[in-house]
Amino acid sequence: MIFRKFCAALAAALCVCSLVQHTSVSAQETLGDPDGSGVVDASDAAVVLVAAARLGATGSDGLTGSQRAASDVNADGTTDASDAAVILSFSAYAGSGGRLAFGEFLSADIRYVDAVYLGVKDWGKSATKLANAQNFQYRFQVDGAEQLYTIDSTARDETGAYAYPIQNLLKEQYPFRVTLENGTVVAVKELPTEAPEYTPPVSGTPGVRTLKNFLRTAMEPVGTTLYVFGGAWNWQDTGSGWSSRKIGVSPDWVRFYREQDMTYTYRDKDGNTSKPDPPNSYYPYGGFNEYHYAGLDCSGFVSWAVYNTLHDSDDLPGYGGKSTQMARRFAGYGWGSWTHSVPKPTGTAATAMKPGDIMSKSGHVWISLGTCPDGSIVIAHSTPSYSHQGQPGGGVQIGAVGTSESCQAYKLAETYMSKYYPDWCSRYPVTLQSTSYLATAAADCGRFRWDTQNFLTDPEGLQEMSAADALAVIFGEK
Repeated sequence: MIFRKFCAALAAALCVCSLVQHTSVSAQETLGDPDGSGVVDASDAAVVLVAAARLGATGSDGLTGSQRAASDVNADGTTDASDAAVILSFSAYAGSGGRLAFGEFLSADIRYVDAVYLGVKDWGKSATKLANAQNFQYRFQVDGAEQLYTIDSTARDETGAYAYPIQNLLKEQYPFRVTLENGTVVAVKELPTEAPEYTPPVSGTPGVRTLKNFLRTAMEPVGTTLYVFGGAWNWQDTGSGWSSRKIGVSPDWVRFYREQDMTYTYRDKDGNTSKPDPPNSYYPYGGFNEYHYAGLDCSGFVSWAVYNTLHDSDDLPGYGGKSTQMARRFAGYGWGSWTHSVPKPTGTAATAMKPGDIMSKSGHVWISLGTCPDGSIVIAHSTPSYSHQGQPGGGVQIGAVGTSESCQAYKLAETYMSKYYPDWCSRYPVTLQSTSYLATAAADCGRFRWDTQNFLTDPEGLQEMSAADALAVIFGEK
């Protein structure tokens, strides 16, 4: 009775592991599938372990002939724990994304190594263009020594384009459990590291579809997220990356910000494009975004803020896309209205950029926090801006559109940045942009305004407030 209870408990415990992804087999007689489920998984290992226990206790494993044939995966003539170990190993391999069938797995060289990812070999040289990505080599630190591996990049998305699922997970200087199949990386899993603590001064509530919540959400990465060209896009630079489809401020943004100082430059030596310096740059040389996880660019910031307003769970389809077309595209979803011709604000309700408006200009997109009586505008955006040491770094910040630093919007931006984001202000002055930020020379440029009747409600009446009143509401001051 005790033996039967032990076997039942052991089988039940191991069967829990059978929920991972498995490789299909066709019949019970197939090697490794003694329970006849059609897949080789942890429940098969449970059957083998129970059989091994019976064999040790009674001299009989209790298996049928076909089960015994399927169980002896190491072909030593006995069904025992070593067979179960092989099956469990395959179950873990399949669950981590391995693609080989069980029979192929038995003859393959499968290894698991813990490694720190160091980046693409020779990044920035002519051979490291996205078109050559199938031939890239990738640098890993394993046991203190650098190793070069290739990555299986054959996976394609629903359009038939290469998907690069492994490259989209890799982050430089982060540790990973790497699955190697005949010397090629076929899967990676990030290993736990201590996440930096950060609580935004003001934050939204995921999935609450109000204008106030959108603007409070947009404030979360302000002052702690650096500008990275391609930030929050995917590695191959074709759409939304995973960080733009996650709820909350990414710990990777906070960590990267804290690792840098006011000498950070998002590209090239001293921001000088005539002196390209790929080994020391965060710019996407070669057409792929090696540092997509580390920060946000302008469209990445807006798409993240929209995602976190409309959803309360991770990994749904995102809203990334070209900045110049973003405002028009949002209107095309039925979320609000779009206008190509944007008049110069005068501070009156008829012409003002309202709180929550999204403005696409050629090569940039930003969020309006409201217009001041003098016609200047307070904005939130991710943009390269010069530090106090003259280095082009910048990132997500509150800034102003106006004619001079004496404009009301600049004074408001300066007040809120210094009050709520003092560390940022120790690196960067407040940015002032000219009214060219309202230019709509390109056909797709223009202003998007939320439909507050049918889509994103505005119970506080923010859309009709001045910048000063809107900021006070956003930051909970009134």
